[in-house]
Amino acid sequence: MRQRIKLEALPCRFGGVRWLAIFSNTGRRVAYLYIGGSGAYSRQAYGLKFDSQRECPLDRSLRRRQKTLAKLKTDDPWFLPRPKGMHARTYERLLEQVWQEEDFFDAAVRARFGVAIRPCAEHGRDTSEC
Repeated sequence: MRQRIKLEALPCRFGGVRWLAIFSNTGRRVAYLYIGGSGAYSRQAYGLKFDSQRECPLDRSLRRRQKTLAKLKTDDPWFLPRPKGMHARTYERLLEQVWQEEDFFDAAVRARFGVAIRPCAEHGRDTSEC
C-alpha cells in the first residue's frame, strides 16, 4: 500500500523544527501517525483512546487514590503520617482526597455487589449490619 502524507515543518521556540503530518481530507495536523490496516492515520481517525479515557469510574477512583497516596509517600491508606517538609494544609487536602476516593469506592462496591468491604470499627463486622 502506498500513501502520500504531506509534512509541515513547524519552528520550535528554542531552535529546530517539529515535523507534523497534514491530512488533506480534514486539514488536521498531527505529530504521531498510527499504522493500521487502512494506512497511516491519526489516533482520532482510527478512533483510538488513551487508557484513562477507557477507565470505568471505579478504576479511575482507584488510580486517583493511588496517585494521592504516592504524594503522601505511603501505600497504606490506614497509616498516613505527614511526610517531612509537607505543609499541614497540603497534608489535610491530600487526606481529604484519599477519604473522598475511599468513600466513592465503598459506595460503588456496595451498589455493585450489595456488601460493604470495610468492617465497622465498633463491632468488627460489616457496616451494613450496624
